[in-house]
Amino acid sequence: MNTSRFFVAFTLICFALSPRAQAAVPAPDGGYSAENTSEGDAVSGAEAPINTINGFQNILVPPVQAPESLLTLDNGTIRVGVDTSYGGAITWLSQHGSQTNLINDYDHGRQVQQSYYSGPANFHPPGTIQNPDWSPFPWNPVQAGDSYSNSSQVLAYSNADGVIYVKTKPKQWALQNYAADCIMEQWTRLEGPAVRVHCKLTNGRSDHTQYPPYGQELPAAYGVGTLCRIFTYSGTAPFTGGTLTQINHPLPSGGFLATENWGAFVNSSNFGVGVHHPDAIDIGAGYFNAGSACTGGPSDNNTAYIAPVHVEVLDYNIVYEYDFNLIVGTLTGIRNWVMHIIVITGLTILLEPVGGIGTQITAMQVRLLDSCGSI
Repeated sequence: MNTSRFFVAFTLICFALSPRAQAAVPAPDGGYSAENTSEGDAVSGAEAPINTINGFQNILVPPVQAPESLLTLDNGTIRVGVDTSYGGAITWLSQHGSQTNLINDYDHGRQVQQSYYSGPANFHPPGTIQNPDWSPFPWNPVQAGDSYSNSSQVLAYSNADGVIYVKTKPKQWALQNYAADCIMEQWTRLEGPAVRVHCKLTNGRSDHTQYPPYGQELPAAYGVGTLCRIFTYSGTAPFTGGTLTQINHPLPSGGFLATENWGAFVNSSNFGVGVHHPDAIDIGAGYFNAGSACTGGPSDNNTAYIAPVHVEVLDYNIVYEYDFNLIVGTLTGIRNWVMHIIVITGLTILLEPVGGIGTQITAMQVRLLDSCGSI
């Protein structure tokens, strides 16, 4: 079995209607605190602002090819690293002062990164080489690189004023060194124990076909093998302190309700990383055991996986944006952080599509939830 990435469908997921699947979407929020500090400077050279949006100011355009380096932020609580040799994916996450990295970096399909799906179901343009381990496979640009270990090209980056910005030309996962016809951008900052990330996909596909909706990983997050206990809340009374659900599922992933919008992979002491998408109530999740469960570091094959899921149609020219957060701490601390920032609404519309991550959605039904459960 090829264990590079885990995009296998689960049979039932739910998702909330989201305004982010539109051609024009609100830009990242602002309010960056003075506690954010950058390690390293933006690339020297001809630099000019390319955007000033809601607090993300002085985003710079460096030379076209960024050098291979780890761009880091440390706020005295946590440290995050964005790797320009892996397309700007997040390859490092730890507590301040710790040398224990919590992110799996086994190959270009791991890390914490952007990953999107659309048709055709077998994307194999003439003259391209498709990995037989990933055939057939749909259109799937991946931020870090492809299944042949070719890295995506970072077009621009900056590390200034407490914000890391990267602009990337991604690779198609299943094809050998084939650049995708889209651009990914990412803004990363720190806030207490959390990494706050805004992602943007800009499609420029020559194929104007409107393909069916696909399950999207928003983002794909892979933890080290020691974080082998996966939890979420799947009940009908979110943010009331109800009992958490432990997910005991091998990779390829299963699909699970996450009605508090988060999941976490933690170690035997319940310490680890939470993955929070404020608009997602479903996650793909699972653990891959390559031989000795609950062991392994960043370069080992054992890994824990969480991906908040939306089902979206990604048009040929769409601009698609979303936010996610990574929270470092205990299981209780992760949940408390989410509950602190969440705005609880009384009624949520859930559409339950048949399908999953990286697969076409062919049917769905509508269900309503309030604080008492199904209506």
